[in-house]
Amino acid sequence: MNLASLWYVPNPNSTTKSKRIKVLPLSIFQYITPLCLAYWIMGDGYFDKDSKTVFLCTENFTHVEVIILIKVLSDNLGLICTTKRRILSSGKIGYRIRFSSYSLDNLRLLVSPHIIPSMMYKLGL
Repeated sequence: MNLASLWYVPNPNSTTKSKRIKVLPLSIFQYITPLCLAYWIMGDGYFDKDSKTVFLCTENFTHVEVIILIKVLSDNLGLICTTKRRILSSGKIGYRIRFSSYSLDNLRLLVSPHIIPSMMYKLGL
């Protein structure tokens, strides 16, 4: 199976420069595992020192898709997350996933075995 074809579909607005757009696959619940989340954090996550928690940069998804991702993280891994609204440089609104401080220990327990040592800082460790 070509995973890229699940995540990138032809852009219905052919006048834009991008031929394909990122979408959330309908089968996303199958893919969100501790290993998957570890890779996701290493690529698109960061530890925020002010709020003392982990965020996932998900601005390329719609608000509805981010809500679905939060539900999958809750259902599959028992993690509590919220959205953080951001105004992007383009003026558009984007949303990040914020892990609740109540879930931080569980998040670390789930993903730290899969995080390479040089990326542990993304968990605040």
